[in-house]
Amino acid sequence: MGRTALFRANANVQIGTGHLLRSLALAQAWNDAGGEAVLLTEPGAADTEHWWLDNHFPIEHLTAQTGGIEDARATLQAAQRIGADWVVVDGFDFGEAYQQVVSGGMPHMLVIDDYAAQAQYGADIIVNHNVFGNTGMYKGRADRSELLLGLQYALLRRQFRNLQIPERTIPMIAHRVLVTMGGSDPLNVSMLVVEALKRSQVPDLQVTVLLGPANPHHEAFERITNEVPFTLVLRESVLDMVNLITDADAVVSAGGGTCAELALLRTPMLLLTIAENHALTVEEYGRQCFAVAGGWFDRFTPATLAQKIDSLLSDYRLRQSLVDHAASQVDGQGAMRVANRMWQMSSE
Repeated sequence: MGRTALFRANANVQIGTGHLLRSLALAQAWNDAGGEAVLLTEPGAADTEHWWLDNHFPIEHLTAQTGGIEDARATLQAAQRIGADWVVVDGFDFGEAYQQVVSGGMPHMLVIDDYAAQAQYGADIIVNHNVFGNTGMYKGRADRSELLLGLQYALLRRQFRNLQIPERTIPMIAHRVLVTMGGSDPLNVSMLVVEALKRSQVPDLQVTVLLGPANPHHEAFERITNEVPFTLVLRESVLDMVNLITDADAVVSAGGGTCAELALLRTPMLLLTIAENHALTVEEYGRQCFAVAGGWFDRFTPATLAQKIDSLLSDYRLRQSLVDHAASQVDGQGAMRVANRMWQMSSE
């Protein structure tokens, strides 16, 4: 048996599925490098756990308060029981005290981070794969940690690795629109986008709405499917994101991990901020001309959002420029780079 990594992450309606998905991407890469992966998570996320089970990764549950000392002790005990070489932690609640307990009893620990929110980090490796990730964020906070920062370490799942990506043909008018607001979308921003598209001046729209496994609004969308003035297709819990994205001429998305997938697949995107932890991503993608940054969703009415969407769908030069800027930033190998560094560190 190869070296084992224990992954500690959760998914639910409040936090979405992003932590579990990017942890899965690293687990797949670790497995492809020769390692074994085990997920430790809170109960109640069966709709997302199947992604791990489909990869034949064992799952264990714990009921301690997320990020508390009991959680840290339970994580450490689970890791030691299975003989793990690494604990990989992904979530906003796993703070300094938690990290001290786990790192104190483990050969290695990796933290998947976003905002350098801790005063000190106890990890051997910190991965911040966000477009805004930079060393200045961690100055004086992670003296013992190796920093793997930026989109070159984007944690994309196995399906995005080693793709033969053809040059995307940008149509003069974008008719095929994908709407994706993450794994849960508790505020139902997807419905706001659909209401906006009902007011669009772009003819012959073909709209696909992706509803994540933790999305509580399935019934509301099923009721309106035949009431909109365009073709509306609902997709649920899709694992094959590659074909879904490549079939779209443009995407209206939340500012989460999907952004790197869209950049890799050269897809014009309009990004909406639907949670505080998405704000910097949306802002920076817009600043670097990788996307149209719409900002906070609640500043739009359906009519004003329709205008914003139409400006993307009808502007060929804008969409071509976005694709040209974003395409060189993500190559799909980020998770493999991280896994290989973990493996090297285990061998040192």
